[in-house]
Amino acid sequence: MLLPPNQSLASGKNAIRASWEGLLKQTAALSWKASNVEVAKSGELGYLYGTFRLTVKDAAGAPGAVDTGKMVEIWKKQRDGAWKCIVDTFNSDVPLPATPAPKK
Repeated sequence: MLLPPNQSLASGKNAIRASWEGLLKQTAALSWKASNVEVAKSGELGYLYGTFRLTVKDAAGAPGAVDTGKMVEIWKKQRDGAWKCIVDTFNSDVPLPATPAPKK
């Protein structure tokens, strides 16, 4: 599951891939840092949360606006021992633009 900001939930490999492809086409730079990572005592589930910094391309394709925010991922250990992210969400720290005052 991918829970992207300002979009519908993306469930399944194709929907998740399409959502990420749409975002990455607009991305000039992306970095993230995990602030905390924990694994359940059972060793089957884990999660992390942290921050990200995203620079999007302007109309000419050059680096433009910068967004910062936070993220949460939930991971599940697979039968073969590999870990797979089963829920991924992120959202911006940048405030929404002010709503214009109603015209009189």
